Amino acid sequence: MAETIDRRPAEVQILAYRGDDYNQTVTVDNGTTNYALTTAKMQIKTLGGTSVVTLTVGSGITITNPGSIALNIPKATMATLEGEYRYDLQVVLTASGEERTIIQGLFTVSADTTQ
Repeated sequence: MAETIDRRPAEVQILAYRGDDYNQTVTVDNGTTNYALTTAKMQIKTLGGTSVVTLTVGSGITITNPGSIALNIPKATMATLEGEYRYDLQVVLTASGEERTIIQGLFTVSADTTQ
């Protein structure tokens, strides 16, 4: 019987609220050991493929090695979003130099009432 090695990124749906700060920490590991990371990048795009938010190290992403990524989208940026978007988060592993997309999915922003 053949085995399947699945290298696809994890599907993670993100639910956020328009006009609020968005903060999330992501850990990159193999189940037992956190990976040291060189860099990371996250993009949020419309379902049609237009980029609306790009996070990079020093601009919305902070890496605390080993393997911890803090994501931050300020409320001013979140105030411009509403509806469904696609996103993914890519990292570069320090030891191998390998670039990997670790998570991807829908980034859904609900409308706010209080502004």
